[in-house]
Amino acid sequence: MLDDDERPTSPVKLEGLSPLRIVLFVSLMVLTIVGVDTARYQLLEINVTVLPWLYHAGLFFFVLTALAVLLSWAMRQRLTYREPSWEFREREMSPSEYESMVREYTSSYLHLATSLDWPALSLSIISLVVGLAGPVVIASLSIYSLQAAPLIFGLSLLIYGLALSRFAYRAIPTAAGSEFATVGPRQLRAALRLLSENPAVSWWGVRVRIGHSEGYFVMRDVTPVGRIECLEGAGWVEIVMRVNRPVGARVVLQGVDEPVEMTDESDPARALNEALVRAVSTYVSWLDDTTALEDLLDDLGIRVSD
Repeated sequence: MLDDDERPTSPVKLEGLSPLRIVLFVSLMVLTIVGVDTARYQLLEINVTVLPWLYHAGLFFFVLTALAVLLSWAMRQRLTYREPSWEFREREMSPSEYESMVREYTSSYLHLATSLDWPALSLSIISLVVGLAGPVVIASLSIYSLQAAPLIFGLSLLIYGLALSRFAYRAIPTAAGSEFATVGPRQLRAALRLLSENPAVSWWGVRVRIGHSEGYFVMRDVTPVGRIECLEGAGWVEIVMRVNRPVGARVVLQGVDEPVEMTDESDPARALNEALVRAVSTYVSWLDDTTALEDLLDDLGIRVSD
């Protein structure tokens, strides 16, 4: 039998988050109750000036922001990571298949990867605006609406705290964050559109290296790729990316000694077409019969002498 020190351990260890979640929930409830009580008194003076109200309400939101960020950071620090030995294999898949895989990947590794939850951030901003301005507007309508204004403030505080905690938790990196990062489908749309709009490309999708180890998997080297019409088995074309933007293309074909790469940040479509023309021209130069490639040559405007 193996000793405890010799037994394989999971590369990811996440300590319990329940105590911190309880602290966060209790803190939110206490701040909400105190905020409602404070609003009842501060809103009585809005007919004179709104500055005391903005000061006290802003103070509640400031404390809540610091609390949400601090506790979210503490939660993320409870994760430890040991890099395993990954076994990689390469796959090509359609854009829809890649999108489904990223969705599953993000859902499975939400506690590991870093991401920006824009809906949560938007909700927190809306709650902040409503919490500061809403009670003032409602309280100024009538003496009856004044009674509802503190409740609006308390509800805004609660929603703000929950939404901001969710955003902060996902945005703060973990020890494993860089290992489990991925490229979102939106970042590849422009590159895939380039491939789909070129008549010489018969298929387009995404190539990715997938590593497996100890029940986990990671994605590496995500690249938009396409297959060339009539030459699907002879090579491929891949889009060159810089800062998530397509800037050109690289074509790899059998018989062509080196990949043909062309870049043009202002016109990546032209760079793609030119790279295809150069690579295919070199490829057909040593063929005796190019009849099977007539459609491809016509698409690229290549003329072959008899």
